[in-house]
Amino acid sequence: MAFGYALFLKLKMMKKLLFLLLMIPIKLMGQVGEEDIHPIAQSLSEQYRVSVIKEDTSTLIAMLHPEVKFYPPVGPMLAGSELIAQVIVSFLEKNDVNAWEIEILKTEQMGDAIMEFGTFQIEENASSVSERKYLNIWVPHQGEYKLFYRGWSPLE
Repeated sequence: MAFGYALFLKLKMMKKLLFLLLMIPIKLMGQVGEEDIHPIAQSLSEQYRVSVIKEDTSTLIAMLHPEVKFYPPVGPMLAGSELIAQVIVSFLEKNDVNAWEIEILKTEQMGDAIMEFGTFQIEENASSVSERKYLNIWVPHQGEYKLFYRGWSPLE
């Protein structure tokens, strides 16, 4: 019981720290300007979006960093490319994504990582429409950007 509560507190603290980190503008020496990283983030997001709509699980899984973390609006954080690959496959088997519109509101570079903030509207199973805000963090791995972190929550 104590371990579970400690884990809960640790996850809650991580969420608060990430929020604070994202709210503080970080400028690093020698970093590339937003105008240079925005097209990269746009391309990565578009590839992810199209792959979800096409149910192209092999491309989606290939886009994951081995230590990827998903932070859904409910439930615990999910970690590791194997677990998240299973979640992606299961989600796409159970749901038909009819439409998915993404608006990237801001991109930031932090070291080698690209942080992408935005909103999206997703239509599943021809009836359920969700509007969410999201954060993706893309990091270089073996010569290409991989999805390292994805968190999303309702727009509320």
